[in-house]
Amino acid sequence: MNEIDLAVSVLNAAGGDPLVAIRSLLADADFLRHQIWIASNLMSKGIGRGWRPLYERLG
Repeated sequence: MNEIDLAVSVLNAAGGDPLVAIRSLLADADFLRHQIWIASNLMSKGIGRGWRPLYERLG
């Protein structure tokens, strides 16, 4: 089975322009960070048993 290279797929979706691809990924990351922020503020602390999301990767 052939595995899909996601980096190649993103680059192809950006018409082969690496700057467009990077800007698109950064915009997606910002959107998802905001969605996590909203969800974490709406979620009861009891549901997650004190768990809080991280907004940046560690390491």
